[in-house]
Amino acid sequence: MKLKIKLLVFSALFSLTACCTTFVDNNIHQQIEKNTNEIFETLVKLRRDIHQHPELAGNEKRTSQVISKYLLNLGLEVKTDVAGYGVVGILKGGKEGKHIAWRADMDAIPSNFNDDVAYKSTIKGVQHGCGHDVHIAIGLGIAEVLSKNKESIKGTIYFIFQAEEETFVGAKNIINSHFYSKANMDEIYALHV
Repeated sequence: MKLKIKLLVFSALFSLTACCTTFVDNNIHQQIEKNTNEIFETLVKLRRDIHQHPELAGNEKRTSQVISKYLLNLGLEVKTDVAGYGVVGILKGGKEGKHIAWRADMDAIPSNFNDDVAYKSTIKGVQHGCGHDVHIAIGLGIAEVLSKNKESIKGTIYFIFQAEEETFVGAKNIINSHFYSKANMDEIYALHV
């Protein structure tokens, strides 16, 4: 799983840098790889913490606090309570350019599947069985690496951590939110593990 997360972070970062960087530094991909390696163990610990403390759709209070604290520590502008417990981190690059978003979902599911790992859910009947804990770790990892390289970024990157994905209302709520109408995004990216 560690290698899979690492590959997903690299892949997502390369995709975003392809559309958002000026490549003033020809070694940007090496710098991204170096930065990703430096934070990898932190991301694994973060993912495991989220996995141990899952929250159902509409109840992502702790998760949103963990995410907003992480983004604030990176120096990003942070908006909380976006369409419920959603969180948005805003990274303004060193140059003018597109408004790009990376979206990750946050909620867990009602489940009692056999999760035979040391960091299993501490909440009876609730688990991260759909990979949203991984999505959060990847989104925060991308935010951290790109914040370390923001002078090479053209435009603004929004890191959208969406609540209530499992109930199918979270995306609709984001789209109907005040934040979304003001952000004027050109593109939105996401992945699913």
